[in-house]
Amino acid sequence: MSKTKISFRLGITQVFVIAILAVAGAISFNFQMRISDMVLDLSDRITAISAQRIIDNTQNFLGVPASYTAILAEYLENTKKQRAIVENHEELWRLMWKPLLLTPQMQSLFVADTQGNYVQVRRDPEFVSRTIDRRQPEQGVFDYRVFRDASFNLITEKTKPTDFDPRTRPWYKSTPAEPRLNWSDVYVSSSAKTPVIAVTHPVTDTTGKRIRAVAGVNIPLYAVSDFISELAVRKSQTIILIDDQGRLLAYPDKSQLLVLEEDGELRPRLLGELKNKAVKALFESLEARRNAEKFSFFVGGEVHTAYTADFPSYFDKPGWKAIMFAPGTASDHKRLDFEQTTTEIFSFFEQPAKQVRGLSLSFPASDAPLAITRDLDPLWQRMWQPLVTLPQLQSFFIADAEGNYVQTRREPYLATRLIDRSQPNEAPIDRKIYRDEEFSVITEKHKRTEFDPRVRPWYLSAKNISRIHWSSVYVSASAKTPVVAATHPVLTEEGDKAGVVAVNIPLYKVSDFVAESRVSPNGILFIANRAGEVVAYPDKSQILMIEGDKLRLRLVEELDNEAVRIAYQQHRKDPDEIRFTFSSQDANYISLIQPFPKILGEKDWSIVAVIPEDDLLGEVGEMLLEAGTIAALILTLAILLVYILATRISKPIIRLARSMDRFKDFRLGEIRGVHSRFSEIDTMNHSMLLARDGLASFQKYVPADLVRLLIQKGQSARLGGEFQRLTIMFTDIEGFTSISENLPAQELMLHLSEYLDQMTRIILEERGTVDKYIGDAIMAFWGAPTPQPNTAFLACSAALRCQGRLQRLNAAWAAQGKPVMTTRFGLHTGSVIVGNVGSQNRLNYTVVGDGVNLASRLEGINKFYGTQIIVSEDTFQEAREHFHFRLLDRVAVKGKKKGVNIYQLLGPAQRPLPETLQRFCEIYQNGLTAYWERDWAQAATIFLALERKFPKDSSVRLFLKRCEELQRNDIEVAEDWEGTYIFTNK
Repeated sequence: MSKTKISFRLGITQVFVIAILAVAGAISFNFQMRISDMVLDLSDRITAISAQRIIDNTQNFLGVPASYTAILAEYLENTKKQRAIVENHEELWRLMWKPLLLTPQMQSLFVADTQGNYVQVRRDPEFVSRTIDRRQPEQGVFDYRVFRDASFNLITEKTKPTDFDPRTRPWYKSTPAEPRLNWSDVYVSSSAKTPVIAVTHPVTDTTGKRIRAVAGVNIPLYAVSDFISELAVRKSQTIILIDDQGRLLAYPDKSQLLVLEEDGELRPRLLGELKNKAVKALFESLEARRNAEKFSFFVGGEVHTAYTADFPSYFDKPGWKAIMFAPGTASDHKRLDFEQTTTEIFSFFEQPAKQVRGLSLSFPASDAPLAITRDLDPLWQRMWQPLVTLPQLQSFFIADAEGNYVQTRREPYLATRLIDRSQPNEAPIDRKIYRDEEFSVITEKHKRTEFDPRVRPWYLSAKNISRIHWSSVYVSASAKTPVVAATHPVLTEEGDKAGVVAVNIPLYKVSDFVAESRVSPNGILFIANRAGEVVAYPDKSQILMIEGDKLRLRLVEELDNEAVRIAYQQHRKDPDEIRFTFSSQDANYISLIQPFPKILGEKDWSIVAVIPEDDLLGEVGEMLLEAGTIAALILTLAILLVYILATRISKPIIRLARSMDRFKDFRLGEIRGVHSRFSEIDTMNHSMLLARDGLASFQKYVPADLVRLLIQKGQSARLGGEFQRLTIMFTDIEGFTSISENLPAQELMLHLSEYLDQMTRIILEERGTVDKYIGDAIMAFWGAPTPQPNTAFLACSAALRCQGRLQRLNAAWAAQGKPVMTTRFGLHTGSVIVGNVGSQNRLNYTVVGDGVNLASRLEGINKFYGTQIIVSEDTFQEAREHFHFRLLDRVAVKGKKKGVNIYQLLGPAQRPLPETLQRFCEIYQNGLTAYWERDWAQAATIFLALERKFPKDSSVRLFLKRCEELQRNDIEVAEDWEGTYIFTNK
């Protein structure tokens, strides 16, 4: 096919494609006109959309559970009154034990009253619960200690008289009467003898102004020091805590926290007393810049940067500081590192403080009327039915003003629960009965509890008005999930709040509900309150945010979706507008907003729907899809026709081009022919295959790397060479003449060809260049024409592999009745001339020089030592880390006078030598050393001993013979003799 025919076909194809595209354009224009007519009616269709269905569903979702609170509140209006509160030290121990285990920074948790009675649990120096009872001082004061394991099991107990009075301790004296947390100064613990600080909280009377007792915890400073050591973001950073008097609260080396005075007393160490040079420089700078949040100072001429932060005001410890410093300027460190660190430090202190406050609040100051524990099972069953029939309920519960609490709950497990404070002189017990959906009992658990429903947000939100109230969002004490509670008060005849009935609705359930209540395929429905907080959102992971160690509701403005943020901003600007449109990220949206109906109670929530306009264009979208599909099919058909024709032309040409590119790299085996109906391409393919076959035959005579190099450089072969450092190998078959005399010529050629083929394969695999075959011998080299950095390693590896392959071949030949072969190798690394030698018409790429002769001689002298692979000193030096060698001798080969060390190649370094061979090499080396030191008698003794153990070793017999000759008086040895043996034959 000619070029004219190809061009004509392409022209017809172009006309055909243009015609098809014109038809597609006309069809698309018709659809666009129909779409325009429908868009004119878009406004009316939007107005017809209403959120009433969603409002109705939401009213049912939230309103039905809330109504149950009113029903049950009415049932409880006339319940009778009871009272309950109890204390004793065994129960108090149990109450304090779990916080001790869960807060590792606490050393002990304790309570002391104004009479000097003392109850303590502690972990250091061992787990102990302890009581000091002063209720009967006339009988003496005793310290009662119960040693336990971590599970509160008793190990042993001890009682002894004591004069310890908690009222004299620093932590008791520093506790004010106001109901707040107090932090003591640093002091030494009387039990553990370690520096500690205490955080305490008073237990007050009903007036809140008189101390009945003090609850507290000890925080050992060594635990604080361990904690700050792990906080450093970088290894170079140092963190220190000090109090207002400069005493160490924490230091990475906790052994520095205390100072032993001359009188044997321990006291906290001051920051200025530390010996560290950097800390001393920090202290001096800190004294001058007491209020600086950041400053630089020098240590031995190197700049350091320090950050400081005062403890927050709620610690009520002015002067307490956290300090972090490190080498470098301020630009080398992030302030954020320090802010994150101090946040964790303050949290470290707050956790024990919370335990203290909770402990102090476990001693109620007063009681209130109402009991809900009578006829408990019928009450539970009355509460059970709504729980199992309304999936949005998490729990249904009642609390009275006395603190009694009755609950049915779904999460985390189906259960009924009672906290009964109605029995005097007993601590409240949390009784949980785990059930199935049929109310059948599965198991039951009891434990002491400090849970008080009267302090929960849902209880406080219920006002003295007989209607449904809604709490703010809070975290459920049982399920640990954010919830909102619908509550209804139980009122006395006087109108006072006697109790509260409530249901919990978890926010994730509300979010699941709004996620299912789609107003359109891609619309988003969410609920927000007046403060702009997200109450429910389709992606329920977006509802909460963590700030420090606290959870809070995410603001709508903090959501990821830009359209949602814009919709709510528009609503805030005009709260009376319930529908509006806007654009976001090149898309148009419609927003519908509906406040919660009054029937649900006073709730400042709104339901917001954000709907993409595209969702409303259902029919338009279908038409666009239809038009687009037809146009796409027509266009695809046109492209397919063009592609088929172009591929039939271009694909064979591309394959030919790739094959021609492989000629450059002389990768003849990768060149493949192509098939085409175009005669020009077929002719090119035939010529290329002829060239490939010719070069493949040529490759067998010339090193492929050489040809590849000439092609890549675009040079022609010419006479000349250059010095290069190469590794040369010579091989020869021992006794080949006798083998050839005993075999017919044809069998001999086949046998030799199989041998040469296997040896050559290995040399090529190890990236060597086969120079020539000299009868049964092979000459090869490494490092040319392609430079190689590890020629000695490659050559030694090739020699060992050839030796191993020959062993397997000999085993097979022996089984076939063929003669076996033993090959000797000689290797040398050195500078030789490599290049083209010969005439203008016939060239040979080879190496010449003394190094070539030395490699050839080394191969030959194997027969004198009974070895198979001998390498020169140069080869040994370059490959010694990768292989095992034996120093064989120091020789001057024929034609040379200067001696060189020669070595026997034994094997790869990663494979240990047999112990016998290792011992042989060591003794042989000793004999060789004695020989070179002219102690021929000692050398003879060593080699004679070796001969007895290794009688077949030719090298040992050779040296034994030399030692005997040198010990004769008629042999003169030159003064400059270095042990070199001069070979006079090959």
